[in-house]
Amino acid sequence: MSYADIAILAALFLSVVFTLVAFGMGHKRWSIVSVIATFLVTLTIPTYFYFSAILLHHEWQWAKAARTLQEKIAFVRDAKQPSEDKDQPGYLVKVPDRPSIRELEEARDRWERALTRIDNWRGRHWAGASFNPPAADGQTGTITLPAGGAAGAAPVDDA
Repeated sequence: MSYADIAILAALFLSVVFTLVAFGMGHKRWSIVSVIATFLVTLTIPTYFYFSAILLHHEWQWAKAARTLQEKIAFVRDAKQPSEDKDQPGYLVKVPDRPSIRELEEARDRWERALTRIDNWRGRHWAGASFNPPAADGQTGTITLPAGGAAGAAPVDDA
């Protein structure tokens, strides 16, 4: 049990004790039904506060779990993490040297287009042809075709 739980229970206990003392001192000319009804209403007040505190504690736990899950999703999907800047807590910033899923998909699509362009020779090919991929993004690859045969000779057709 945490200190907050103990403090809540102590406050509820003290409020019930003070209420009982007040009833004992002031009920001299009341009917017993009024005393019992007032006692029951007084018992519901601390119970309401106790259950409200429990509900608030559970809500905080759920909010913490949801926030943690959202941060994990943002880290994996978008390559973002919470900012360490104290002025903007909760602000997500890009993780350096970590690509997001969208960036990885764009790079994959770019490579697929490059390979499609190289591999799609409409059923034709040159014997001994090769392709050297680029060393870094933004550069172009090198296609090497053999220099043999007659000038302007057509490529071999597989069809």
